[in-house]
Amino acid sequence: VEMTGFVDLPEASRCLWAKSADGLGHGLLAHMLDVAAVALTILRRESPRSQERMAAGLGLPNPGGEYWIALLVGLHDYGKGIPGFQAKWPEGRLRDEAAGLPFDAFSLRVTDHACATAALLYDALGTRSGAPPQWVDDVLQAISAHHGFNFGRRDIDSAHPPGEKKAWKQARQAIFEAYWDTLAPPGVPHLEALSLPVVAWLAGLTSVADWIGSNEAFFKPEERGDSLRAHFDEALKLADTALDAIGWPGFETLLEAPESTDTLLGRIVGAAQPLPARPLQVAGDKLLADAHG
Repeated sequence: VEMTGFVDLPEASRCLWAKSADGLGHGLLAHMLDVAAVALTILRRESPRSQERMAAGLGLPNPGGEYWIALLVGLHDYGKGIPGFQAKWPEGRLRDEAAGLPFDAFSLRVTDHACATAALLYDALGTRSGAPPQWVDDVLQAISAHHGFNFGRRDIDSAHPPGEKKAWKQARQAIFEAYWDTLAPPGVPHLEALSLPVVAWLAGLTSVADWIGSNEAFFKPEERGDSLRAHFDEALKLADTALDAIGWPGFETLLEAPESTDTLLGRIVGAAQPLPARPLQVAGDKLLADAHG
């Protein structure tokens, strides 16, 4: 069944919460879309060269890599859809139980949602992305570290809620499919694995996007629009407002055409005329020019 709106979700999926708040709180799928929108907005403020480099680092198609990266970032809180986390907010737990989600005492032992994200997404992300296993592992290592902790294999293997009933897995799977279909990234990752700097960069982007997307001053806890895509599009507008408010700059072209080192030095120091480069600066420019062909 195609799920294009919040009303199309199974009730057990729709009631899973990510943020407690007055009323119904903020649903897990809504929060994932919000954070993905923040990540996409940040990436769109980068230069085309930076966007190309980011996509290449993750082995993603370009153009379109920014959608992939935003989708991956938004998956960071998928692990909140477990009994141990959902039980942390009594009102949210009551709604979950009313929707048919059981809270078995044994399954409540796993409470770390970040680690659960890495544990629970491996099969789903591997299947839908078509990416190699190590690539999936590396991505999950990055996005599960959004609270500053890098989890080892033993931690991740123990983050599957023991004795969890099938209803939980079905509720999470419906969220995953609806989320993926809403963003629909193009192409397939082509790298076997990610470098450590790329993993660290993705972890940092996830942390920042989550911090901004969790700020209720910009992202009110609610479902926005008649469809999931409408919610995401509205979240993009809110993300622009949020980034402007905190002073996050966008890319600006500094030069319309190449300039000499002398001219650039004059501009840097605010001189009215070009400033002659020193021999070391001339030598350095020649080395750079030779290195780039």
